[in-house]
Amino acid sequence: MDKLIPALVLLMVMNTCGEMNMTVGVGENVMMNSSVVVVADQSMLTLWCDGDSGGWDVCKWYRPNFGNASESDSCLYALNQGDCPQGPGFSHWSVSKRSSHCSLSVGPVQPNDVGEWKCLLLPKNSASGGKFQEITLERQDIREPEINFDPGSELALQDGESHVFECRTSAIVNMEPSSVWVVGQVQYPGNVTLAQGAPDQGVSSWSMVTSLDYTASLSDSGRDIQCVVTLSDDLANLVTFSVSWSGLSVTPGPVQKAGFATWKILLIVLVPLLFIILLLILIASCWFFGVCCFSSGKKEKYDESDDPDNFYTTSMQAPVPSKSDNPIPTKRKARNPAPYIDIDSLTPTIKSHPTPPLTLPWDPYSDIPDQLTHYDYQGDSSSAGSLSSLGSSEDEDRDLDMGDMLGKMGRKFRTLERLYREERSDEEHDGGQDQGDTVSYESWV
Repeated sequence: MDKLIPALVLLMVMNTCGEMNMTVGVGENVMMNSSVVVVADQSMLTLWCDGDSGGWDVCKWYRPNFGNASESDSCLYALNQGDCPQGPGFSHWSVSKRSSHCSLSVGPVQPNDVGEWKCLLLPKNSASGGKFQEITLERQDIREPEINFDPGSELALQDGESHVFECRTSAIVNMEPSSVWVVGQVQYPGNVTLAQGAPDQGVSSWSMVTSLDYTASLSDSGRDIQCVVTLSDDLANLVTFSVSWSGLSVTPGPVQKAGFATWKILLIVLVPLLFIILLLILIASCWFFGVCCFSSGKKEKYDESDDPDNFYTTSMQAPVPSKSDNPIPTKRKARNPAPYIDIDSLTPTIKSHPTPPLTLPWDPYSDIPDQLTHYDYQGDSSSAGSLSSLGSSEDEDRDLDMGDMLGKMGRKFRTLERLYREERSDEEHDGGQDQGDTVSYESWV
């Protein structure tokens, strides 16, 4: 330190007067002059100051509670060299130049480091009477928060019973506080309500309420329940505070007997009984009063012998014609034969086109010898003597009752039987009409 004083005096004589604006900060943060910075004990602290106009030649830092009565109490940086006196009970500090900053490293900080930290810079080109310009910061430690957690001397709960624990905290710190619950060794987040209050000595204040919805367990009986509050300083260093309570006792709940409970037995018995009673009431109402019946009334059947005008049965079958001893044939429209058309005399509508002759380079029948084919007279074995005999044989076929023959062959031929009988009845009807028979009609409505 003594070696630097002559050089410093010479430098002050040679410099001319200059003014500059100063800035100060903590870590990477720029602070206002006389700002308060909260840094927890046992943390590293980095302070810096700087000037904007032409730079500086000499930098001095003063720490709180260190005397500061003479130059020897300051941490001095000049001519690219730094010298900081150390003292018992104070944390280590050192000064250096980083870029254009006069940087001071302190730590781990102690309770003696709480207070005002002052930086003095001598501008470049200052005259012999040049003065140091100063800027300050105030460092505060994290103050212990006020935690109010007192459920009472004792709390007895049954296994599975619910209870709400509540913890109230007042903290003075710039960053938002947080809180958790710890039951034994298990951590629970809880429900947090946070409100910011008025600043206290330049530091923000907070009111926090956190609650825990707890369900009692036999394993937690006699264990500590802690309300844990975590605070963060301006350099993101975390400090934890907690309040414990050990008045919890958990007793076993009522033992449930094996089997069904009483209400379950009543439910099993009463539900089928009520259903049976309701069913009996519905049956009685339908039988005696004719209400609440799900089926339609019985339909009365008619006797065809008593009511000949009834043509339908209850099963909605096809109408049945009335029967009489002398059936009257119904009038049917005579069938006209289709006119004969000679298709050979018709003029073709599609003109034929001659097919081009097929010529082959060889004769496909060259290897087949010619053969003589004999054609005999056909029809020697026929029993028909002449064309008129064919007409007589057709009359003989008409005399056959095909309907009667098919009816004797079983159910499979009943459709053919009905067709042949209808054809025969049509022929008989046409014959009777030619003779002038009287025809009556019968219809169904």
